[in-house]
Amino acid sequence: MFRTRSYEYFRNKQWQRIVGVFELPKEISKRIVVLCHGRSVDKDEYGIFIKLSDVLTKNWHHVYRFDFRGSGQSDGEDIDMTLSSEKEDILEVCSYLKGKWYTEIVLLWASFAGGPTLLAQEKLWDEVIAVILRNGLIDYRYRRKSRDKNHYKELEEKWFRYRSDRKFRCGKVCYDEVEKTDPYLLLANKKRPICMIHGTKDEKIPYEGIVELSKEYRVPLYTIIWAEHGFHSVDWSKNACEAVINFLKEIDQSTSE
Repeated sequence: MFRTRSYEYFRNKQWQRIVGVFELPKEISKRIVVLCHGRSVDKDEYGIFIKLSDVLTKNWHHVYRFDFRGSGQSDGEDIDMTLSSEKEDILEVCSYLKGKWYTEIVLLWASFAGGPTLLAQEKLWDEVIAVILRNGLIDYRYRRKSRDKNHYKELEEKWFRYRSDRKFRCGKVCYDEVEKTDPYLLLANKKRPICMIHGTKDEKIPYEGIVELSKEYRVPLYTIIWAEHGFHSVDWSKNACEAVINFLKEIDQSTSE
């Protein structure tokens, strides 16, 4: 199948480069799926977003995946990554895409990008037609409970903490925002279709909590049996991609009725 892949960048309000990739099938469309990566990774999501882009373009969807500031090829430092900065990046990405020709945007987020995406989509009702929560983190309550005194002491002394892989520094500002922000509450005011895709063996964002949110806020949940965080096995990735395609088909069917 014919498709094009092109790297482009724009500058945000801080004059930082935000680098992204367009994956486009031959067919012209006013709709585009925007892939928002998780913390400490980049627009490829360890190759998972490359596979997802391939599946989406084979089903005639335009795709844009980008690096948040402080990640991948975009400008900025990891320590400056916050909920607010990612929210602003998403808002500016959508404005950038509107300047192209896209009038319908589907936001798909992974892991930590869940919170900023929910926060951003409140201001994007005219452009965003659907949101997909892919092993997304939107409920910080259990994270707050797991922190001890040493955790906060390290933040006060260094102003950041390394993740377990020692490759990513999460700044104190980000931790402070997580302490006082509850993105999941925005599900109560959803104005566009939203779905969740989650694995039953997710070790970072417990499946049980996602089930509770799905029931409480009446959000459809696509369950990937035995899948761990990120859907890194071939079967998990395939099933997660199929869930995305099925949800997009449901949106098309509901709008055509």
